[in-house]
Amino acid sequence: MATGKNELANTLARYIKDNGVEEAGKVMSQMLLGMAALAKADRIEFRDEYGSVVVTHTKLPDTSVN
Repeated sequence: MATGKNELANTLARYIKDNGVEEAGKVMSQMLLGMAALAKADRIEFRDEYGSVVVTHTKLPDTSVN
C-alpha cells in the first residue's frame, strides 16, 4: 500500500508543479468533497501526526465517476 501512496503523492507533486498551488487545491478540494458525498457525510475529518483537514459541504456534488 505504501507504493500506491507514494505514487499518488508523486503525481500530486507533479500536478502542483505543473499547474500551481491554487489549481491543485481546487482539484483536491473537489475530490475531498466528492469523498464526503460518497460517505453521505456533511463533514469528514482526516488527521495524522502532521495535522488535520476538515471537509464540509453546503451542496452535494455529482458523485458519478467518469
